[in-house]
Amino acid sequence: MKEAFYEEAAKDKKLVLLDFGAEWCTTCRVVDNLLEKTMPSLEHRLLWVKVDVHQHSDLAERFKVLSVPTVVLLTPQEQVLWRRSGTFQPGELEAALPN
Repeated sequence: MKEAFYEEAAKDKKLVLLDFGAEWCTTCRVVDNLLEKTMPSLEHRLLWVKVDVHQHSDLAERFKVLSVPTVVLLTPQEQVLWRRSGTFQPGELEAALPN
């Protein structure tokens, strides 16, 4: 999983938005709905990757995800720019984006 989305983000000069969640998580659905509304205006800058913590526990462990939902914004080189657990306001993500 790692190589595919990091390579795609680097090729397209985008940041990576890892959206860690689980199928049973109702708050994850709230965050996903928020991101679905927000992403059309940001998709030229971000690659949104949904990560099921049960299917990709290695990735969740690497980013020290202790609860879901957790959203991590990072560069293709894995530099973390912003991180939130739980819900957040759309403007928080947009404010975290570098100019």
